[in-house]
Amino acid sequence: MRFRRFLGLLWLVALIAILYSPSALQFNISAGGGGGGTSRAATPPSGLETMSPLIRDLQSSYHVVIANSTESLMTDLNGTGNVAYLLIGPDQGMNITREEAAMISRRYQNGTLSLLLSEGNTTNNSFLKSLFHVEVKGDAIRDFTSYYTDDRVFTAQVNLGTGNLRAFFDVGSPIILENSTSMWPIVSSSSKSSEVSSDPSLRANETWGPRVVAVAGETNGSRAIIVSDSAPFTTAYNMTFTEHNVTFTEKAFVNSTINWVTTFNVNTTLVLDNTHFIVPVTNGGGGSPSISIPIRLPIGRLFALGLEIWLSISNRYYSGFLREAGPFTIVLVLLTTWSTYGLLTRKYGYERRGKDDEPLPIIEKTVVAESKARMDFLATSRTKGFYVATLAQLYEVLNDILVKEFGSDASSIQHEQLASRLGEKQAKDAERVFKRLSKISQYAQGKRRLLLPPVFRWKPTTRKLTGKAENILNTLGLTMTGAVEKKQVEYRLRRN
Repeated sequence: MRFRRFLGLLWLVALIAILYSPSALQFNISAGGGGGGTSRAATPPSGLETMSPLIRDLQSSYHVVIANSTESLMTDLNGTGNVAYLLIGPDQGMNITREEAAMISRRYQNGTLSLLLSEGNTTNNSFLKSLFHVEVKGDAIRDFTSYYTDDRVFTAQVNLGTGNLRAFFDVGSPIILENSTSMWPIVSSSSKSSEVSSDPSLRANETWGPRVVAVAGETNGSRAIIVSDSAPFTTAYNMTFTEHNVTFTEKAFVNSTINWVTTFNVNTTLVLDNTHFIVPVTNGGGGSPSISIPIRLPIGRLFALGLEIWLSISNRYYSGFLREAGPFTIVLVLLTTWSTYGLLTRKYGYERRGKDDEPLPIIEKTVVAESKARMDFLATSRTKGFYVATLAQLYEVLNDILVKEFGSDASSIQHEQLASRLGEKQAKDAERVFKRLSKISQYAQGKRRLLLPPVFRWKPTTRKLTGKAENILNTLGLTMTGAVEKKQVEYRLRRN
């Protein structure tokens, strides 16, 4: 295989890998008022805007600190006294940084920091697995006992030592516990629950059974609760619902989780993380805020869609063309087949067919030209065994010529002897050719198992070695020819 074709094959493999990979083209389309430059929004992002009722209630009982940057978050987490870290509904891809994770893990394990984390995506799974040995699966829970039209919306019993308490969830995700000793379930869906994947191309676990929605844990006095849905703390915070003639409020569930994390200590400082949300861009000149629309285009699906459209259009035109052709269809089919065959053979099948028992070129003295017999020999495709035997025979012929011309065979001839007749540069090339042909001769006779360097394509190797051998012979006044004249050395394929 030539290097150019090898690179082409690599490009083809890379193209297929890109087209069928789960990667996607992602970019934002922004639109808004004119004016000066852009800057980060002064108002909180949507994640905290939806938490405004909860923040007001927390501020009435606790000292609440909102961290708007990584630097302020690290400073607040490293403060003195009782601290509880709250991260509610971080956006996809806005995960906790390595420095933040190290700070939270260190303070949680030494008993000086508690935390409440609520998210339904897989953004912080690496952090959750390293510290708590749990992970959020990312698929949506379907509870078929739900009172609501959408079975992804359901209520569930809360087991947090607060008596008869239920919580409302709007699309929760299963939490997988790898180590039941570090954390335990506090909220689970009913036994008639299943899952549905957020990615239509993937199939979720559809086996019926309860799914864990919230877990709790405690280490050295530090407490932690993880909830796989942010709705209880945001959009459903003020919700009231009735089941079996009993009325519940979502506030009761939220307050129970916060009170449990803080151990009912109102002197605890609540650090509310405001750094893991996608920040909208506003007009720096005071104009109307810009709107940023994220767009994600899966490459594989785009390719499949384009291929489907192309096939549909081409099939429509082709079918109409065949209907119009009528009785001439068979002629068109034969013409198309013949043209395709001609293109393929011209590109890839340019070697003529030939028999392995055709007469081979021979070597004749005093003719200094490249023979047509050799050209025909090199243009005919044969098997590996043929090329091996041919090169072995060529080595024997060259060996006999060296004995007649120099008095030494290929294995014992000296560089000075060759240089005196061929010149310094061609003498070095001749030594390399003799050495290579010697190895191939040993390989043909079974004296050598492997060839180093290996031969991947025998025909180009044969063309190269015979060309170099003919150059050497031309310098000595010999060449390969198909004519049968005097002073010739026979060069013929040996049969097995």
